[in-house]
Amino acid sequence: MKNLLESNGISVYKICVETDISDSSCISIIKTQLSCDDFEKGADIIKSETGAECELWQTD
Repeated sequence: MKNLLESNGISVYKICVETDISDSSCISIIKTQLSCDDFEKGADIIKSETGAECELWQTD
């Protein structure tokens, strides 16, 4: 996921991907938390490539 974003010119600071591996034939991406220099563009790329929703990484 990080490589996908970086190949599109986005600097990734933090990324967390929640997956579902209950089906042994595939890994499903449920959602992604992301901190990067262009969140909107990054979220659009993730959504178009994986179908997964993307949330802004919240820091405390």
